[in-house]
Amino acid sequence: MIEHDPELVAVVQELWDNDINRLRPGTDYRISLQILDEETEAAAAAASPLFTYVDETILKKETFSGEKRGK
Repeated sequence: MIEHDPELVAVVQELWDNDINRLRPGTDYRISLQILDEETEAAAAAASPLFTYVDETILKKETFSGEKRGK
């Protein structure tokens, strides 16, 4: 069983809510959900990639490119 830390959940949610460059599921990327082995709670080997689509123009944004732009 996976336990959740409420404080950590709140911090992550705040980061998500304030991220103006976050990717939009279904628009900027699409995923193929993996199967979870209920006995071991581990992901089973998948026959297909996790990401089925990624808008590569997104990777050119400062947030993802690693480049700092001048002020």
